[in-house]
Amino acid sequence: MALTKLFVEPWRERALAAAGLVGALVLVTVGTGAPSAQRGPVRFEVTVVPSDETNLDCASDAAVGGRRCAFTAKGEPAAEVSRPWRPYTSTHGELLLISGAFETPDVAKWLETARRRGSNRVVLRCRGRWLGHAARVGIRMRRTDAFVTHRNVPTVLAEQCSVKP
Repeated sequence: MALTKLFVEPWRERALAAAGLVGALVLVTVGTGAPSAQRGPVRFEVTVVPSDETNLDCASDAAVGGRRCAFTAKGEPAAEVSRPWRPYTSTHGELLLISGAFETPDVAKWLETARRRGSNRVVLRCRGRWLGHAARVGIRMRRTDAFVTHRNVPTVLAEQCSVKP
């Protein structure tokens, strides 16, 4: 009996440790369901205020999926950038670079009204396409701030967003 316990118990502990490692590898490989873990179509939510349209900026020389930041890595305006990436924090706390959120019809309409009347923070519920990661990017949340470097930031193209007050 003692001899069986001596050989069986360590095997069981090793099997449990191996199962835990496999589970961790699956989560790392497949992801947690957050936008950065997705491939292709994604849904995400971010909070915004009207001033975010002019305050949120990023700086990088990289382009992913044909999109890029409005500023070069040196912090100079990039030439002819349509629908640039802007940094947002998702409602799950994840930093995302999103192209086109303010340009979607519902958000553009809200933004026009919000500028006239003044508006509080709203949530944007968006559907889009995961593009990849920006390896190294400078981020600022106010036009007067310096860019702060972040690495491996998920990039998303917003295709449709609705405003949730």
